[in-house]
Amino acid sequence: MLSGLFNTTAGIASLTEVVSAREDSDRGIVNVTLRNGQTVQTYGSLEGTFAFRAVQLIPAEPGWNSIRAWMDNGQVEVRRTPVIGWALCADGCVRVVTVTGVEPEYYSSPLYVETAAKEIIGVGFEPCPSRYDSVEALAVGTSAREAEEADARNAR
Repeated sequence: MLSGLFNTTAGIASLTEVVSAREDSDRGIVNVTLRNGQTVQTYGSLEGTFAFRAVQLIPAEPGWNSIRAWMDNGQVEVRRTPVIGWALCADGCVRVVTVTGVEPEYYSSPLYVETAAKEIIGVGFEPCPSRYDSVEALAVGTSAREAEEADARNAR
């Protein structure tokens, strides 16, 4: 039963990557051998399988939002999700918690948080820049970043 797997890592004897990530995905198959001898399979990477697992939760103050911005058909899309807490994760990092759980970090779509004072602060994998004055400024910055990345790909 997987529910115990996510509640504690004390029962885990070893992790073995069975199938590494495919070229079109960052997910592979990982065998998890438990101390009782049972083996279960999970999908993900060895790092990601348990790195984002919360070991302690801290409630967030009202008014904070998780913000992601990306380009879709030439338009900047912004997703704003209320932050309900902060998670101290198994890898020692503090991550944003929304109603969908611990927010994953992606190199391709940096994660920002909007404070109650409406400041935009980057979290996770070194978002650049790390601060914006508004969601509108984040949208402009996202458009510029995506254009630079497209130019770099086309130059290869």
